[in-house]
Formats: sequence, structure tokens, C-alpha cells
Amino acid sequence: MYGGAVEGDSNGNATCNKVTFENGTIQGGVLGGYSSSGAAGGTDAGAGNTVTISGGTLNWLVAGGWSETGEASGNTVNFNGGKLYVTDSAADGKVYGGYSLGGAVENNTVNMNGGTISGTKTPGNNDPWAVYGGLSYSESGAAGNATGNTVTFGTGSASTAGVVGSDAVYGGRSWATGSDSGNSGDVTKNKVSIGGGTVKGYVYGGRSGSEKGASGAATENEVAISGGTLTTIDVYGGYTAGNTGSGDATENKVTVSGGTFKSKTSITGGISNAEANSN
Repeated sequence: MYGGAVEGDSNGNATCNKVTFENGTIQGGVLGGYSSSGAAGGTDAGAGNTVTISGGTLNWLVAGGWSETGEASGNTVNFNGGKLYVTDSAADGKVYGGYSLGGAVENNTVNMNGGTISGTKTPGNNDPWAVYGGLSYSESGAAGNATGNTVTFGTGSASTAGVVGSDAVYGGRSWATGSDSGNSGDVTKNKVSIGGGTVKGYVYGGRSGSEKGASGAATENEVAISGGTLTTIDVYGGYTAGNTGSGDATENKVTVSGGTFKSKTSITGGISNAEANSN
């Protein structure tokens, strides 16, 4: 389901599109705006795409804005009710404020104010769900920068039935997985705020990582916990790690002023394989 979609090589942008889902069941993905060759959203006021979920059942991914080649910026997902639940080993149960295949992601938002995001691990799917304010991902070449993306938990829950593993909540992430030594980008001023609800899994304000190349810098990313219930393994303000080198982790932070931790949790302001300063 698309609010608006641009197909082909026209370099057209997908902006100002909306999807509202209140009831029923959807087996496929839900995207506010999609472009195969241009940007999703934009920096101008009101240019972003929006998805609002207030009920029903979803079995695949949700994204405010999705770009195959360009930037994704200013997009929003409001998860106010309903259920995203993944059991299929091939399914992608992730929620993205903004997603780009290699481009920059900036100022995208996920607001979790109700409902449930969950999944069951299977032999073919050890990562059934995750929540991203913004993700730049590349399987070939470099991933883009992730800047100013946010995830906010008011109420609701994100969890995995069974063992909690690599499932996670990210304010912003840059991630390169290709075999051609592609580097990941910088992650800057991304944030996860948890004021209520239930969260199971890892939590990152910002994360940069490359499986074959170098990772970018992690700067001024934040996790703020003021309420809610957390069954988490690790909480990081900023995290960067690459294969051939890593950027610095600088001025990242985790603030805890409330909430209930249901498991032993490691909390780190900033972590890097290079330099970690002023975290």
C-alpha cells in the first residue's frame, strides 16, 4: 500500500503523501511515499510523507518515506494502535520513519503511541523486527549519513516472542553490508526517547557500521529514558564500528531519569573502535 509512488527513472520525488490505516489486515508493506529514482520527502515544511497506523494487523514493513536512490527526509510514522506481527521467515517486520538505499536520511520520525510491534524468531529470520527513525542501507557501495532522526515511545510495545536477540530500536543508522568495502556514513544528532510503553532489545541513539569498509563518526546522538518498561541488553547513545576502520564517537549520551529495567542492562554513552571522547 502506497500513499504515493514514483516508478521508473524519471528522478521524480515522492512528497506530501499520506496513508491512514485503521482496521483490517494487510499482508504487504505500507509506505507513505516511495521513489525508485528520486527523493522521498524533503527539507521544506510539509514535504515529508506520513503513515498513521491506529488499528488492524500488518504483516510486513511500514515506512513513512522510502527512496531507492535518493535522500529520505522529513518523513513520519505514527503508530497509535494495531499490531505489526511477523512470523514468516522471509518477512520484513521493520518500521522506518525514512529509508534510503545508500542516500542520506535526515529528520525522519517514528512516534510509538500505542499498538504492538513484535515477531517470532525462526531459523531463517533472526532479526524479525526493528524500529528506525532513519536508515541508510547499502549492499553495494557506501551508505549515506543519518542526521536528526528520532524515535519516541509514549506507550505501546516493541518486542520479540521468544529469545531477544539482534532486534533493536535506532534513532538513526548508517549500515553498509556489501562485499566491495563500502563505507558507512556519519550518524549525527539522532535520538531515541522512551517515556512509556515496553521495549525489548537493543537501543541505539545513532549507529554507524560497515561489514567490509570503514564506519563513519557518531556525534551527539542520544537516548533519553524517562519511563516505560525495558527488557534490554545494551543501550548506546552513539555507536560506530567498521571492518577497516572506525570513526570517532564524540559527545553522545544516555540519560536515565525514570523507567523500569527488567533485565541486566549495559549503558554506554559512546563507543568506537577508534576514539571515544566527551561522551
